[in-house]
Amino acid sequence: RRERKLGKLKKNVKLKSLWKDAFIFNGSMLALLISGNILVWSATNIAGIIGISAYFVALTVIAISGATPDFAVSVKSALNGHQDIGVGDLIGSVVLELLFFFGLVGLIHPLDVNVGQVLNVMIFLVTMLTLVLFLIHKKWMTRIHGIILLADCKNENGAIAHEVFHEGHV
Repeated sequence: RRERKLGKLKKNVKLKSLWKDAFIFNGSMLALLISGNILVWSATNIAGIIGISAYFVALTVIAISGATPDFAVSVKSALNGHQDIGVGDLIGSVVLELLFFFGLVGLIHPLDVNVGQVLNVMIFLVTMLTLVLFLIHKKWMTRIHGIILLADCKNENGAIAHEVFHEGHV
């Protein structure tokens, strides 16, 4: 396979190369932290200008921008015939974000969670996880399954928008 040709490990890694890689890694982490701050600041300002809750902006704008890299990995791996990489990336990112990051943020600064806002999303998450498991019980996903999931996603976004705009969570 192509990965085996490209994925050979070097036997002798020079210290100069290691320092360069460490510098690039740390620079990338710094860029992520700065862009994260800018994203949060922008989302709260947009929410304030439009007159909606920051929670709704987080569920839409920030969620889409956060999921875009996972989408790119899934599409690229599926097109290259490595669907297991895409599925693993999607499942791994959901588990990591729910458990590790949520726990880490709770350790850094305790969270004040509005159960009313989160309950609707959690019910949707459990329902969609059940639907995905049901749809892939044959170990493959069809275009029809994709249409069903996209329709459910549209319906849930509509329900969240209704909750935000019509039930006073603005």
